[in-house]
Amino acid sequence: MVPPALRSAATRSHVGPPEDKLTLVLEAAEQWADEITAARVRDAQAKLDRRREWDQALPKARRAYLDQVNRDRLDRQLDTHEKAQRLRAYAKAIEAKGIDVPDGSRDHIAAWVAWIRGEADRLDPALRPGDLTYGTPDEVSAYEVSKYMSGA
Repeated sequence: MVPPALRSAATRSHVGPPEDKLTLVLEAAEQWADEITAARVRDAQAKLDRRREWDQALPKARRAYLDQVNRDRLDRQLDTHEKAQRLRAYAKAIEAKGIDVPDGSRDHIAAWVAWIRGEADRLDPALRPGDLTYGTPDEVSAYEVSKYMSGA
């Protein structure tokens, strides 16, 4: 792509020595080269600026991602803990009602209550101290973090 100034200088017909025309062409070519260089410098600087913004935003986005992962995890833990609590309350209610059943059914009811309590203990995250921490996965994909990049 030849810039208009260079094309104009090359095709300009005026009276004068060929050196004058050559000087105009060379000056236009030099100006064009300077403009190309300046544009490349601006592009390189813009790329560096975008990279710096990305690098500054990345830790914040990673923290936001991890916070959301842990919020979701907490919600699941609360739901599971509440279910475990309901199971324990249900087992207690069955036990209380178990007094009014025939003797032959008591063993079956006691086994059912024991299984319910075991299920509650299996589900309850409050009984697993290893699960009661802020989770920080070793690796987080760029795709997952990119959802939390704002302005970068």
